[in-house]
Amino acid sequence: MRLLFCCQSTPGLLLPVLGLARTMKARGHAVCVLTEPDAAELVRNRGLTYLAPTPGRACGLKMADWGLPDAIHAQCAYVLAAARRWRPDTLVGQVFTLGAYAISAAAGLPLAILGGPTFLFPTSESARAAWNSSTSEARAALTEQQWRHDVFIGLLNLALSFAKAPPVAAVADTPMQGDLFLLRTIPELEPRQPDHSRVRHVGPCLEPWPEAHAGFASWLAQPSPRRGLLYVQAGRTFNQPSFLPALLAASERLPFRLVADVLRSDESCQKWPEHALACPGISMDMVLPHASCAITSGHGSAALGAASHGVPSLLLPCGSGSEDLARQFVRCGIALSLPNQLASADKLVELISHLHEDGALHQRARDISAAIQRFQGDAPYARAADALEDGEWRSHAGWWRTEKHPSQPRRSAAGAGLDRRIAAIARV
Repeated sequence: MRLLFCCQSTPGLLLPVLGLARTMKARGHAVCVLTEPDAAELVRNRGLTYLAPTPGRACGLKMADWGLPDAIHAQCAYVLAAARRWRPDTLVGQVFTLGAYAISAAAGLPLAILGGPTFLFPTSESARAAWNSSTSEARAALTEQQWRHDVFIGLLNLALSFAKAPPVAAVADTPMQGDLFLLRTIPELEPRQPDHSRVRHVGPCLEPWPEAHAGFASWLAQPSPRRGLLYVQAGRTFNQPSFLPALLAASERLPFRLVADVLRSDESCQKWPEHALACPGISMDMVLPHASCAITSGHGSAALGAASHGVPSLLLPCGSGSEDLARQFVRCGIALSLPNQLASADKLVELISHLHEDGALHQRARDISAAIQRFQGDAPYARAADALEDGEWRSHAGWWRTEKHPSQPRRSAAGAGLDRRIAAIARV
């Protein structure tokens, strides 16, 4: 296969994509990666080919801009130019790479989506489960997912219009799953399975941060009266206040040291106490083996990292689907949750103490860690790579377009046909 990977440059999304791309390259497939130029070195250091945008044109792959019309237009142009130049037979994107969806539809290329650890959008199965549930929380979650889905469909249709492709409608199983949806979790964490084979559980697909933090080992080795360690991942809070100030105030009343990854934090703390180490990017694999608890914004990779290491979490969701993941982890018995905007020093002291002392949470976290290890073994990307290599999904590619537009031909293989389809796309 000739696989064109497209991803925003934020590490939590890009690193798993690079891990999968590197696995496919090792299996003998041709691989090329599209992302922002500031991540080009990270791509090349993984032994992968980076395809730069046309000189003078933007990529549209900054996470903060993903839903802006100008960024969507730039992304469509970037993916189209890459397809013309590199001639892939398969696109691999994320739910935020709307340009990949658009060029997939316009050029007739199969599209695989490397998703997160939970369903961001309603499916026929999730809708049945919610409405058959007796809890108002399940129905509220479905309503939230449906609202999010409607927003995404509107933005997807904007991207399709840029590529001169027909619009899509919200069908029973969302077009946002593409032709193949790789769900980054295990059945024990996400047991729901839609009534089709387009969704595959592929495990966490975690890729370590490439650089070790030089000062972590020496900081950890320093004598301290504090008896434990907390791993903190302070991600984007999307115009909400960060939980970091409340956490630092709470930490003065708790017997733990903490390591905080602040690479994606919206909060800039001027002074950190001696018992806290702030790192603008640090490998979870370095810290989590020493941690008794994890405190995160509820975004995918950090929460999956804690689960993989058997560490229970306090999740402080703040949008972008983090509420869905928090509900999932609480339901599974490996986390506590508090909305980010309700985080106070008193409440954090209460919840962190509970998290540290609750033996059932720790045992369940260890059980999930063992289940992840059984599921993925020593090859964390094997299931995702196997799914991409399975030719069956490509034979049904285009369902989300052709079901609503039967006059449109189903997709054909790359080659001369691809050249004709790309040439037919008006300049984006």
